[in-house]
Amino acid sequence: MHGRLMPGVKSLEVTVKEMMNMIPGLKLLAGENGVCRKVVGVMFMDVPEGDHWVRKNEVAVSAGYIFKDNQKLLNELIVKLNNKGASAFIIKTSSYLHTLSSEALETADELGFPIIDIPQEYHWADVSTTIIKKIIFHEIEIKQRNLLVSNLLNNLVKDTDELNMQARSLGWNFENGIAAIVVEQDITRKPGQKNERVFEDISAAAIMTFTENFQNPAYLVLEDQIVFLISPKNDNYDEFREYLKNECTRLCHFINKTIHATVSIGVGSIKLTPTNASISFHEAQQAIKLSRILHKGGDYVFFEELGIYYLLFQLKDTQEAATFCDSYLGKLLKYDKENYTDLTNVLITISRNDWNLSRAASHLFMHYNTVKNKYYKIKSILGIADNDHNSKFNIDVALRLLELMSY
Repeated sequence: MHGRLMPGVKSLEVTVKEMMNMIPGLKLLAGENGVCRKVVGVMFMDVPEGDHWVRKNEVAVSAGYIFKDNQKLLNELIVKLNNKGASAFIIKTSSYLHTLSSEALETADELGFPIIDIPQEYHWADVSTTIIKKIIFHEIEIKQRNLLVSNLLNNLVKDTDELNMQARSLGWNFENGIAAIVVEQDITRKPGQKNERVFEDISAAAIMTFTENFQNPAYLVLEDQIVFLISPKNDNYDEFREYLKNECTRLCHFINKTIHATVSIGVGSIKLTPTNASISFHEAQQAIKLSRILHKGGDYVFFEELGIYYLLFQLKDTQEAATFCDSYLGKLLKYDKENYTDLTNVLITISRNDWNLSRAASHLFMHYNTVKNKYYKIKSILGIADNDHNSKFNIDVALRLLELMSY
C-alpha cells in the first residue's frame, strides 16, 4: 500500500529527521547517519516480499507481524530496502517484536539506514496518513520560500517593506541585514561515486548544519549548489562572521569525513538592505571561483577577505594582464621551458613566504642552501636586487595573476 504526493508536486528536501519531528514520539533505533535522506512517500509492508514495491525515497512502514518468528528476514529486508533507495523503515516493535535483533540494528548502522519505532499509542495507518499530510503542507510552504529566495537572488524584490512582510510570514527576519552563502560540490574524490546522490547528501548536510544553528534559514537548492541567505541576530557583525567561519569549517569537515566528498563555500558580504541580497549572492559565487584557485577546493572563502585577489580576478583575461606577467616573469618562464627547470614554482613559494628563504625551504622540503642557490639563479634571470622592493612587489602581483590565469 503506497502513499505518495499528488502528481506534479515535487519533493523538496523533506528529510527523515524532519519527518520524525513532525510526529512526536517516533524513536530512532539505528541508522543515525541516514537521517538526512529525503522522504517523498510511504509504503505499508504486510508481506515479506514488500520490498519489491518500494520506490526510491519512500519510507516503509510495518506492524512487525511478518518478522515475529524470523528476525533474520528483517535483517535481509533492511539490506534490500537500502539497495532500493528507500529512506527509512518504520516499525511498531511493541505489537509483536518488543525488541529488534542486534544483527538488524548493526546492519542498519553500517548502512546508515534509519530504523524508527512507532509508539504504542499510534496505529501504523495514522502514522502513514500523518506523514503524507505533513509532507504536502511542507511542500507548499517550501514552494513559497523558494519563490521568495529566488526573487531575492535574481534582484526581483525592490520594496523593503513588502519583503520584510513576506519574510516574517515565513518565519524569517532580515532586518539586521543579509549575507549569501553558496555551497558547491567539488569534483567527486571517490571513483565511481555518483555525483547526483553525493550532491543530495551534501545539500541535506548543509541544510541540517545551518538549520541547527540558525533555526529557520532561508535557502534554495539549485542544480549544482545550495544557497543560504543568513541574517545576523544583532548588529555585532564581527561576531557573526566568526560564527559563520566556524560553521563553514565544521560543514567542510563533516562532508569530507562522512560523505567522502569536498565542497567549496563562498560567503558574500553582509548587506544591510536585504533587497541587495543578489549582490551578496554574486560575491559568494566569485568567492567560490577564487576558493578553487587558491585552495584547490574543500575550503571556504569570504568575499570581504579576498583583497587584491578579487581585483586581479577581474583582470586576469585581459591583454594588459598578459603583458604585465610577461614583463616581470617572461624571462623566467622561458628559462624553465627551455631548460626543463621548475624555478617559477620555487619563486611562487618564496613569494608566498614573504621572500623568506628559510620558510620557503621548509615548505618546499628542500635544504636551505638548495633554495638559496635557486634564488640566486632566479635573481640573475630576472635582474632582481635584494633591496629592490618595488620589483619584488610587481613580481608578487605578476605571480598571483599567473596563478589566476592558469585556472
